[in-house]
Formats: sequence, structure tokens, C-alpha cells
Amino acid sequence: MSTSTHCKLSHFGLIRFFGADAQTFLHDQLTCDVAALESGKSTYGSHCNPKGRVLVTFLLWRTGDEFFMQLPSSLLEPIQKQLSKYILRAKVKTSDASPEWVLVGVAGKGAAGLVQRVASGETAIS
Repeated sequence: MSTSTHCKLSHFGLIRFFGADAQTFLHDQLTCDVAALESGKSTYGSHCNPKGRVLVTFLLWRTGDEFFMQLPSSLLEPIQKQLSKYILRAKVKTSDASPEWVLVGVAGKGAAGLVQRVASGETAIS
């Protein structure tokens, strides 16, 4: 039997970006190639101030037309506020999606199998 371990990532939060201009807006604001990000895929990136200083690093993924930014919970509110300043007339909205999701880290030789079993509804992570 393959071994794996998991833990809740409660120290992270999620910002949801959605709307007709979400992809273009994020591509212009972040260091990663958001335009090339396919649904169901993820990428690492950062958000910088106008002088190029990194304010936060994150994991970004796309689900359909929505984008989710996983970042430390302590930075969620200030980064969401910072990015919202640049939305202006773009058709983009943001929300704190943290209460709607449980973030879990999975590792070990059996991690892929565990993720597949959870995704199929065969088992649950407690």
C-alpha cells in the first residue's frame, strides 16, 4: 500500500477574480503568464508595486472563467485592496473565496491516488 500524508493549509486564503476582463486584468498586473493559463491548471507568480518590489508570491489557478489566487491569509485583505485599486473600468470583480474552500496539502508516494479517490468521491480527507 502506498503511503501519503495530508494537512489542512489553514494559513492560506483565496481571492477569486471573475468577470469578462479578469484574464486580461490579471495578465497586466501579475508576473505570470495568465493569458496562457488553461482551466484546471496552475502557476506560481507574484504581484509587485510600481517600482518592481515583490509584494506577494502566490499560486494562481483557473477554473472555467474564474481565477483563484492562493496566498498567505495575513496578506489576503491588503493584496485584494491593492489590486482592486487598478480595476477602474475593467469588468472584473474580486471576492474572498476562503470560506467556500478547504485547502489541503497532499504528499507522499500515494498522493496522486489519494487525490484521485477524493476527486471521484470514493473517499474524504478529514
